[in-house]
Amino acid sequence: MRLHILNDLHLEFARWPREVNLNAIDADVTVLAGDIGVGLQGVTWALSSFRRPVVYILGNHEYYGQRLMPELLAAAREKCRGTQVHLLENNAVAIDGVRFLGCTLWTDFALFDEEERNVRAMEEAGMKMGDFHRIMAGRRDGGYGRNKLIPFTPAMARERHLASRAWLEAELARPHDGPTVVVTHHAPSARSLTYQEPTWLLDAAYASNLDHLMGEERVRLWVHGHTHLATDYEVKGTRVVSNPRGYVPGERVEGFKQGLVMEM
Repeated sequence: MRLHILNDLHLEFARWPREVNLNAIDADVTVLAGDIGVGLQGVTWALSSFRRPVVYILGNHEYYGQRLMPELLAAAREKCRGTQVHLLENNAVAIDGVRFLGCTLWTDFALFDEEERNVRAMEEAGMKMGDFHRIMAGRRDGGYGRNKLIPFTPAMARERHLASRAWLEAELARPHDGPTVVVTHHAPSARSLTYQEPTWLLDAAYASNLDHLMGEERVRLWVHGHTHLATDYEVKGTRVVSNPRGYVPGERVEGFKQGLVMEM
């Protein structure tokens, strides 16, 4: 199977070049690992742009300034239902014998060896990351018949990460007669970071240490996004790949390939 891999296209900043014919790319499946656009923009684009099957993961930016997180996820699932676009969030799809496991993943804020730094990382993320100011997790009674929006928090992100990680562990424990591809938005290893190891406190909002889930017999390929760094490396035989376009035109990620295809 040939996989066309894209992530972090950020169509909210610049549309996809019309001269690039996505269906002319020699691939069997396209993998979109999040931050394709805001709200349903990326899903709508994928539905109109690809004739082949697509595996789509919501990134953090899909939730920016939109409806509540559960409502957006439900709307995205409904829009993709019965189409060539498979929206994955803690669920799986098998295409021609290849199993795809997908989730946004978020992070556990446990990237550093020192617990004090991990606590500080959560505090830093809460202050500086747009996720925790522009994403709304729910509503609560604000009194006088009004509902008050509940912002997404680092603690909520950690809870979602732990739930997704438990789901991945359970799914990977199930036998599958064929290769497995994991697709997440957040990175599964510190090697995907700028210096390939934890450096800044905010690194903990981009990656988690999930090396224990790696291994060629368990996961052939792990595709992720979020870091805006083009990466291609191996952990215990599992190939880890990210192919982000970034915030064009202001940011152009070195190494981004519009037609990146990987053979399974």
